[in-house]
Amino acid sequence: MEVEKEEEPEGKLWERGLIGEGVLGGKGLLPKKEPRWEDEQSLSPGGSAEVPTNQKSRWFEGEAGAVKAYRAGNKEKCERMVVGPFRMSGFPRKLATPKDEPRHFSNRTIFIQGLPPNISYSELSRYIKTGPVDTIRIIEEENMAFVVFVWYKDSLAFSAFLKTAQARIRGYRITQSPIQHKYINGLRFREPVDISQRAMSRSIFLTGLPFGTTPRSLRRDMTNLIGAKLDFEMIEVQASSARVVATSVDIAVSLLDRLVGHPKYKTTVNYFERDPCDC
Repeated sequence: MEVEKEEEPEGKLWERGLIGEGVLGGKGLLPKKEPRWEDEQSLSPGGSAEVPTNQKSRWFEGEAGAVKAYRAGNKEKCERMVVGPFRMSGFPRKLATPKDEPRHFSNRTIFIQGLPPNISYSELSRYIKTGPVDTIRIIEEENMAFVVFVWYKDSLAFSAFLKTAQARIRGYRITQSPIQHKYINGLRFREPVDISQRAMSRSIFLTGLPFGTTPRSLRRDMTNLIGAKLDFEMIEVQASSARVVATSVDIAVSLLDRLVGHPKYKTTVNYFERDPCDC
């Protein structure tokens, strides 16, 4: 007596490797693939993806070293992404941030007043522990300073600290200035790149680099200087100039100290000047 054998579904045969993708693909039976960032295709009906590339790793207004990418035609559900030229795979690195967080640097800036005279950057930075800092600028003639944080939530935390903790430096009570100054020494600042001149910043500018310097070789040399793997937001090389953006001021200062004493880079540091990559 012959027993009729039940045929296996084609999907099961594909999972076991007994049938090729071409057979099922033509019938529309393959599981739907998740779209990748490098696919220039619509992620949803009527929406399109903006693919981050190395060529887009430039400074945008309020986006220091960041590339914006929007999901599927819904700009309310945006995610901030950063991609550096040294990330050879081209995949963006997501940064956890609230979707409604203001990105313009003026929202991340806190002005401090009542500072003691002749205060140094290292002395002031010890009191700023709420999060990574983009730029610190001391205005000595006014006994003031402004701090630009990387994240808006950290600027809110520092503002709350100044209001509730009765912070004192050398006996001087420091408070948050109620006036959001738009001019420093008569010059209006627009971006962290502009205000980082003569300030402590997480941006380091290099000029006069040796011929053939690439983002990968520069990152390798700087990592070897510290002796540990560092996290950079962006490394950009243009001709003989470079812009290095660390994830915090602390990393940038530590790196700067070693660059100044390095025989290969000691004559290239252009830390307090205008960005040489700004074309």
